[in-house]
Order: sequence, then structure tokens, then C-alpha cells
Amino acid sequence: MLCSEKYVLVIKLMDGTEFDLVKDSGYKVIAISPEFTTSEVMRVDIPIKIDLNDEDCVISKIHELSNKYNIVAVFTLNEYRVQLGARIREELGIPFGISYEAASNCRNKKRTREILSCKGVNTVKYSIIHSSDEVEETLLKIPLPVVVKPSNDAGSNMVYCCQTKKEVIDAIETIKNCENNSVGQKLDKDIILEEFLTGPEFSVEAYTFGGKTEVLAITAKKVVSPFFPIEEGHTVPSRIKNEESQMITSLVEKAMLALGIDYTVTHTEVKLTPGGPKIIEVNARPGGDKIPVLVNMTKGYNLHKIALDISLGKNIEDACSEVETSGSASIRFFIADSDGVVKLGNTIEVLQSNPDVVYFNMNVEEEDRVSKTTSNYNRLGYFIVKGNNEKYSEDIAEDILNKINITVIQD
Repeated sequence: MLCSEKYVLVIKLMDGTEFDLVKDSGYKVIAISPEFTTSEVMRVDIPIKIDLNDEDCVISKIHELSNKYNIVAVFTLNEYRVQLGARIREELGIPFGISYEAASNCRNKKRTREILSCKGVNTVKYSIIHSSDEVEETLLKIPLPVVVKPSNDAGSNMVYCCQTKKEVIDAIETIKNCENNSVGQKLDKDIILEEFLTGPEFSVEAYTFGGKTEVLAITAKKVVSPFFPIEEGHTVPSRIKNEESQMITSLVEKAMLALGIDYTVTHTEVKLTPGGPKIIEVNARPGGDKIPVLVNMTKGYNLHKIALDISLGKNIEDACSEVETSGSASIRFFIADSDGVVKLGNTIEVLQSNPDVVYFNMNVEEEDRVSKTTSNYNRLGYFIVKGNNEKYSEDIAEDILNKINITVIQD
């Protein structure tokens, strides 16, 4: 007999923050994940430990659960599991949520490029290659510098900005020699080589419901360098001109339509080139890197709650929190520029003494041995600041960085 209580099926991200959100909304939680901590088990109603990469096994288990429990929504903030969530939703006949096809169009960067190019939405030169033997001919069509990346990874992992033919070949061989991404999914054998886009980078935080896309914020991104695109900071709202904001918003709206995106929150990465905005990629989930915190601090929107409410078919107006908002908010990450030993210096003292620092977290301790930061997954820590009446948050964050003397001593 089907249980009358309503359950939300959650595909866990990392720390299970989704569980509390679902429970606070009045629903019970069925959580699926390959691993759970003891704390996470205590926070959910039904924890299911399962290999998420065996999708057929997952679907079979979910059908078994649906015969007993009233599953009313599928919810995930996990980039790697958006497709799985969409497939589960369609299998169960749940009405609200992104389609499997649209989720695949976003998750697979090759499909994103193909569809946007075919529909004339985003004219970025690209080619699909499989070996270094194709490099010379491809570079005749797409001249250096270029970007080389896998089709289905995330977190800027194995994204290479190449200025020489040798760098292109090395990037291709590195990707080819890696069989799985960080969650054990098979990497697509298709490798993307695309033109290098110049200009500042932004992300667009939006949602689409019933075919209408609403942009909630445009985030300014700071990367280590144009040719080393590890993200080391974000600011909401970005300080761009109104006409630039309108161009970016219009492009994102067209991309959502072209990719078939509906009933989801999206995080779209864009570069504002001399020829206008160009899409880097589209993610069918809220942004990571604490961007939802910055949006909530400045706009009052809870992106995670909006994503949950959409999956439940609810009015998203309830997702605008009543927190006192700041005019601007920024995050800065600490980067290891080499392998070595961390020296924190005055980092903790500076962060603790600054009234504009809202929160900070260090992933390392004094004299920890670290590897060079090569993706968004192995940075050393971060801090979040709010703007004040005299200074924009971005300027405050840079002032703080200039005072901090955290270093990595090479062996």
C-alpha cells in the first residue's frame, strides 16, 4: 500500500545540504548516494546506498521504492547527476523538472555546442577530435590560441587553454589517458577543441518555468589568468553596463529555448568578447562556489529553494528570503601556485579582524603539503565579504588579498 506522506528523492551532492532544505519545506527525504556519513544517515528518512553510475540498477531500485512511498519530486544540485535525476523523474511520471533530453544537452558540452551552433544562437568555432593526429588540420580551421576540454567533466577539470601546437597535443593526450571523471563516469571519447574567447567572464543565475526564463543575477568571475582559467573569485552583482547586461540576458534566453530547457534553475557561463557575449557552457542546476550565498546576500533569492520549489511545481516567489541584503558580495579563493608546503602567515588574523568578512574557511592547516591548484576542486580555502557604504565588495576583497601573505613553499 502506498504511503500517504510525501517524499522528495534527493541525489546527494557532497555534504547533503539538500536534506535540511527538503525537510524545512515539509517533505520527507529519500536520499541516494554511493556513500553516506553517519550524520547524513541521521538527517534523512530513507538512505539508499547505491552505485549511481549503474543507472539501470538505480532505476530498478527507484521503481521498487515508488511502489511503497509517495515520491512527488526528484531533486539534485549535483552537476554530474542532473541527467540521472531527469531520467528518474520521467520514469516516475513526475510532471515538473528538466527533461532528460535537455539535461543531456547541457551536461554534454559537445551537444551544447552542436545545438547552439545549428540554431545560430552562439557562433563559437569548435571541432570534435579524437587524437593528436587531427591537430594540425584542425588548427588550420581554428587557429591558436584554442581551448581543449573533455565533453563531460566539470569544475574546470582538464580544461586547457593552449597557445602552441605542443600544448594542444599534450592536452589531448592527458584527456585521452583519463578514462573516468571525478565521480567514476566514463569520459566521452570526443574531445572538444574550440576557439579561445577573449574578454571578461560572467555567469548568469536564472530559472525557467513554463517556458519563461527569469535572470536573477549576473556574476562577475575572476580567474587566475586568461590561459589558466581556474576560478579564484566571484562578485554579485557584476559591474557591467546596462546594455551589456541586456545582451547577456537576451543570449541566455535564446540558449534556454534552443536547448529545450524548462522547469529548472540554470548557471550559464559567458564571456563578453569584443564581438558580443559568447556562451562557454550551460549547467542545468544552481551555480557552485558559494554563488548562491552571494545571490542570497545581495538579491534575497535562495537559488537552492527555487530549484526545489520548481521540482515541486510551486510558486517560486516564496523562495525570496527575508534576509537583509547587501549592495554587493564577493568570494575569493586561495590558490596553490605550485606543489609544496603551506605557510598561512597572517591569513587567519586578517580575516578575523575585518568587519566586512562574513565567513571564511580554510581547507588546509599550517605546513600541510599541497598540490598545485589545477581545478576548482583543490583550492586552499576562501573568504566571503559584503560591500559597505564606501566600497564595493570586489574592492574590499582585493584589499584583503593584498594584506594576506599566504604562500606555498616549493620543495
